[in-house]
Amino acid sequence: MREKYRIIKTLLLVAQLTACGSSDFDAAPQRTPEKSSEELRAMLATASQNYPLEIGLLEQNPQLAWIERVELSSALAFLASKVEAQPVIAVLDSGIDYLHPAFEERIVDTSVFQTRCESDQFGCDTSDYQYPQEKWGQGQIVPLGTQGPGTACGTSGGIEIGNCQHGTHVAGIIAGYQPESSIFGVCPTCKILPIKVTNREGSITDDAIYAAFEYIAELKQQGLPVRLINISFGKYQSSDRVNRALKQLGEFDDDILVISAAGNENSSQATFPASLPNVISVANVNSSNLKKDGRSNYGSAVDIAAPVGSCDALVHGYGIISAVPGGSSQCLNGTSMSAPLVTGVAGLMLSVQPGLKAVDLKRLILATADSRALYAANPEYIHERAGKMHPLLGTGLLNANNAVQQKPASTLPAEPKKRVKASCGTLGAAGSRSFSSMLLFFPLLLFIGKFLIRRKSMWGKS
Repeated sequence: MREKYRIIKTLLLVAQLTACGSSDFDAAPQRTPEKSSEELRAMLATASQNYPLEIGLLEQNPQLAWIERVELSSALAFLASKVEAQPVIAVLDSGIDYLHPAFEERIVDTSVFQTRCESDQFGCDTSDYQYPQEKWGQGQIVPLGTQGPGTACGTSGGIEIGNCQHGTHVAGIIAGYQPESSIFGVCPTCKILPIKVTNREGSITDDAIYAAFEYIAELKQQGLPVRLINISFGKYQSSDRVNRALKQLGEFDDDILVISAAGNENSSQATFPASLPNVISVANVNSSNLKKDGRSNYGSAVDIAAPVGSCDALVHGYGIISAVPGGSSQCLNGTSMSAPLVTGVAGLMLSVQPGLKAVDLKRLILATADSRALYAANPEYIHERAGKMHPLLGTGLLNANNAVQQKPASTLPAEPKKRVKASCGTLGAAGSRSFSSMLLFFPLLLFIGKFLIRRKSMWGKS
């Protein structure tokens, strides 16, 4: 049977979920009332007072320089009296230490919902799902490598077990809040829905991602306002099933936006799911000088850049401090940390305009990015072809203040410099360069072609 007929009927469509007639969906759960807009405004106003002032962070506290670069404190001050809702953000990753103090009142309680995830209380572990199993997984979402919630990551041979810190760190960038540990999440009024997709081998299967999307669909059908999905991982091979599920997920009332890391291979080759049309793909630039981080991917599929850089100050970047299991904090870097910056800004925008459609949300984030600041530092990443400029790091540098106020950003610099050389088998700058080379060697190619035709004619006679 064709793959499209094998997709489970519950996938993201309320009409189909209702038509299934399952008793699991007969009654809506009794849920704890959400915070009122007044409570949210007070919460944000209190939190924003503890965020560091933007001016001087580059010199005074380099690992918080990203706050200055994206103008986060200004954005929070602007929103303090305007918050209307508390968006839910699904984080597909290696699991989250939900007892970390930075996540107090910021993790969704899923125990009040009826789902096909066994014993879920704070999310679901879909890492072992194999299609077409009935159950998506189970509710143990603490990272592999810990002894349980509230405990630190262990190591094996000096190597972190199961990418243990990754998911907690990503979630902390989005919504964590613990000023005494320098944890300043972009959207302190947002809530996190943890979904653990990393298995015991440290890998992520297509089935695990598929089950995660199904789990989100069940929760949305029961009223949980999941509006954003952060995916700080990817691969070069595309999956038809995952792509189809992701497309349908984006079409669910047109209100879910996916943000994904562009990758850390210094390549312009397309990665998935970041390169899909209904996803925002995020590159990484150094917070100190806005130069592209040496590992960050680039290319025509990248939508925007965010300032993270490296945790090593010797390479002119400072990374981001965020939560790690066990109640502590640490600096990590890469496009995995750039993506949640964009996700957090999207959450801030939805907290003021909860009815904003995903397509409009994406358009506004990209339109308010600062292209002049980004490409003044990276002129070689503008590709010129047929009189038009094609940026290879997206529309510009993420700007939270511009985004929440919906202020148009500056335009690209007028003159691109010597462009970057694209990696093998990649997109973007390689296109016109190879075409120019073909024109240059056209006479030689013509001569070789005539020679081969003549030889072929001779072989036909032999």
